[in-house]
Amino acid sequence: MIGSSMEQKIKEKYDIVCEKYGKDSIVGIFVYGSTNYGLADSISDLDTKAIVLPHFEDIVRSKQWVTDTIINADDSHTEVKDIRNMFDCYRKQNVNFLETLFTKYYYLNPDYTGEWLGAIIKNREKIAHYDECKAVKAMYGNMLTKYKNMYKLMPHSTAEIEKYGYAFKDYHHLMRLAQFIRRYISGEKYEDCLIAEDREQLIRYKREPFPLTEVMETVQNTLESTKKLVDDTLDAWSEIKKADKEVEDILHQVEFDFIKQSLLHDLVTENG
Repeated sequence: MIGSSMEQKIKEKYDIVCEKYGKDSIVGIFVYGSTNYGLADSISDLDTKAIVLPHFEDIVRSKQWVTDTIINADDSHTEVKDIRNMFDCYRKQNVNFLETLFTKYYYLNPDYTGEWLGAIIKNREKIAHYDECKAVKAMYGNMLTKYKNMYKLMPHSTAEIEKYGYAFKDYHHLMRLAQFIRRYISGEKYEDCLIAEDREQLIRYKREPFPLTEVMETVQNTLESTKKLVDDTLDAWSEIKKADKEVEDILHQVEFDFIKQSLLHDLVTENG
């Protein structure tokens, strides 16, 4: 059960997207990030992703798919994506997008709730395993990005890197993703993999400095063991794990149904 405070915050972010894109164009808004992993603390942001539908004019004029970031008054971010773009991210097996299928914290447009719950949420484990080789590659690629960002001067991490030699949050994510990859490959449910093990330790990685030599050694060992696991897994899976045609059909059907409904609404409204 979502607490009233959390529900209110999510609804406020939903309303902001409605104001910008129209209340009939939004499918829903979903929390992503530390809250979904059981790793949120008192200073964690409540970031969200919203799915919107194209208007009739967007289709006729071949406008680019919406991809936008709204910075909210509390400095949290709402990433807004056209449903076609969002579903492509599901097909690419990007964990940062797939997690929206498993979050307990969301707000749905009542017009689309039935099919979303009945087709997408009902099949979320299948969608998250649509292409398991692609999923492992995506997770590992994300992990390597966090490794590079550990030492890369960026606005959010410059002060930490200059003082301690590395970025805390990227170290935290690298270690979390290594754990995720191991559990996914071992066959755990995607929903379970999202909830981090060693919660207290992972939060410490995000908030506290550790000796740089210790961090570098831990990271090197983690990268080496994860690379071996990923390489061995992909060798074993390459001939037996294929993209799931059933999932492709589900995503295409929901995408078609939702866009059709949105366009019909536009035409009815236009003709008054």
